[in-house]
Amino acid sequence: MKTKITNLAMAWMLGLFAFSATVSPLVAENADPRAKRASAFYHQGVAAMRAGNVKLAETSFQEVLKIYPTHPQARRQLMYLRSNRGKLESGKRKSDLHRVEIPQVNIENASVKESIEILAAQVSQASNQKVRPNFIVQDPLGKFKGKLVNLKLTKVPADTLLRYILEQAGGQVRFDKHAIVVTPRGK
Repeated sequence: MKTKITNLAMAWMLGLFAFSATVSPLVAENADPRAKRASAFYHQGVAAMRAGNVKLAETSFQEVLKIYPTHPQARRQLMYLRSNRGKLESGKRKSDLHRVEIPQVNIENASVKESIEILAAQVSQASNQKVRPNFIVQDPLGKFKGKLVNLKLTKVPADTLLRYILEQAGGQVRFDKHAIVVTPRGK
């Protein structure tokens, strides 16, 4: 019984030590201007990573490490970022498409390729040329041939419009780093 209590006390102390080691830069934030800068860079890096801005996130975490070379969270985030760069960059394409609202779309008896071209033009226009989706339609076996898309909608997010097009055509989408690739289902 005494050994169990001693082990629990040791585990609790080690846990408390580990917790205080990771929190210490944040606790010192009020006293140390370096800690404030490091905290600001760290939070900027996390926000940039969530938004898919890998370059800004990487720079932000590196700045934290210049201030506190052993900062555990910044090191961990930087390692995660470097090992998942492609996934994070493709996520930016997806979130960009979600943020753009298409005011009105009227697609009648259009092929999949024509529908995607219309969507790309409307995304560019609705975002004032800030979002350029770079769609690629890959259909080497011609499975989209004869599939027609008909949509008449108002105020729809671009990603939802893409989903509607693909549902009508029997297609699927893959978000890559440099493009949004549209293929027939079960390619």
